[in-house]
Amino acid sequence: MMDTLGKAEVRGSLSPKSVNPQIYRVHAFTANPREGNPAGVVPQAAQLDDHQMQAVATFMGLSETAFVFPSRQPRCLFQLRWFTPTIEVRLCGHATVATLKVLVALNLFPAEGRSAHIETLTGILQVRVEKTREGQFHWLEIPPPDFQEVTLDTDQLRKIFNLRTRDLHLGLPAVRDKSDGDLYIPVCGIEVLKRLEPNFDRMRTSKRWGATCFFTPETFELQNRWHCRYFAPAYGVDEDPVTGAINGPLGAYHRIYAQLDEPDEIEYVGEQGDLIGHQGRVRVRVRAKGKIINSLEIGGEAVIVSKMPLSSVMGV
Repeated sequence: MMDTLGKAEVRGSLSPKSVNPQIYRVHAFTANPREGNPAGVVPQAAQLDDHQMQAVATFMGLSETAFVFPSRQPRCLFQLRWFTPTIEVRLCGHATVATLKVLVALNLFPAEGRSAHIETLTGILQVRVEKTREGQFHWLEIPPPDFQEVTLDTDQLRKIFNLRTRDLHLGLPAVRDKSDGDLYIPVCGIEVLKRLEPNFDRMRTSKRWGATCFFTPETFELQNRWHCRYFAPAYGVDEDPVTGAINGPLGAYHRIYAQLDEPDEIEYVGEQGDLIGHQGRVRVRVRAKGKIINSLEIGGEAVIVSKMPLSSVMGV
């Protein structure tokens, strides 16, 4: 069992009221600074209130910006909050991967071999960093999804996404995650994903379609298990380039619906972003017994692209 990191062992302070706090731009789920999903990271956010955090996230204009605070929970190393350009969200995978990358670079989190608990709106989650021959991977354990199979309104699919009935993968069910409302729709191939033309105005006003993932078993790289696109205008993000919190549930989906003959513990790799110039790869570790998902982890590489003083962001 991996040793859990305690607050007293951390070198330095995770969230001091620094004289000159910085904001970092980090690309997650890639080691290439021109690919992956960009996130903002403020590792010393104790001086910011909710309004200022939202203003910073809006200024950055990225899918999410993460803010690190001291935790009020004795067992948690820090508190992490995530904001899109319009709202605060309960969970964000890529901005967590980005945060761990920054904290390791600042010697505020060990580069390998230890795990830690963090406080979030979703609850207390476990994070860790792992070094392999392939690179440095940053991991977050997330709650398993609570899927419910759904019947799709094909007329609405055509009007909102330019998706035809023959584009659907009829061998796999469409499901909704009851825990957050996200919709997962399997399609026949990458060409179908390319042709998607979401009507974002309709999506923003729709409780049913406001956050929708389309995925296919067809991949660009043979060893990977799915390719997906995720549209979430309900959260202020028209299309998220590479989404950890979507690829994680897709790992659970494949274990439940598509890969029942596989081992109880397995690691998948999901693809996302290739069709919009932001190629990323998300590792997903699933531990299950039958159709029961016992634990779910998402992980990936990250690269720090730039940093600037927080004071330069809208005068915060």
